[in-house]
Amino acid sequence: MDTGLTTIPEAAIEKHRATAQSFITRIVVLEDPSRESGTALAGTNRRFVSTVSVGSVRRTREVELAKTVGAVHPDDQLLTIPQHTLLFRARRGTAIALAISDVFAEGSDLESLQARNTRAPLEGDEAATFKKLLSASAYISAFSLASYLFQLIDSDGEAPNDIPEPDFLFDTPQDAVKSILAGLDKAISGSSDDADLMT
Repeated sequence: MDTGLTTIPEAAIEKHRATAQSFITRIVVLEDPSRESGTALAGTNRRFVSTVSVGSVRRTREVELAKTVGAVHPDDQLLTIPQHTLLFRARRGTAIALAISDVFAEGSDLESLQARNTRAPLEGDEAATFKKLLSASAYISAFSLASYLFQLIDSDGEAPNDIPEPDFLFDTPQDAVKSILAGLDKAISGSSDDADLMT
């Protein structure tokens, strides 16, 4: 695999725009409830942690990033410039991250393994290699989106919500990108103004 600089044509990014739009509109993610710090006790700034084990129970959560961003100014149907900037950059970053994962697939054996896997399920060493490459592609897309957002969204303060890191799922590039968008949604929910939104 060539590790030099690679140019990604705009057409390759545009191919993922509809998917990226659907991701910022509405996605469903799986979360591990045991990662949460418990239920807040009223007025004490402490958390109650249940002694009952929930084991590996996972629950789904609907994430609607566009609605969360729009809720900052519920009395105005139009988005402010910071709201639009955040949504646009989240969508554009998602499309770029998925395009970068495609470049990785083309430069490695992943693309040919995906083609063979669609015809018949892979077995043995091929299946293990396929799973490893797909997971690597997921890490690449997650890093790409996080790096894009970090570089292009000016931040000069603390997030309005102190949340734990997202419950990342690195099975596919789409799952990894959804994990980051879900974390972004959770971090900005409850923002009171545009300054909170962009920190």
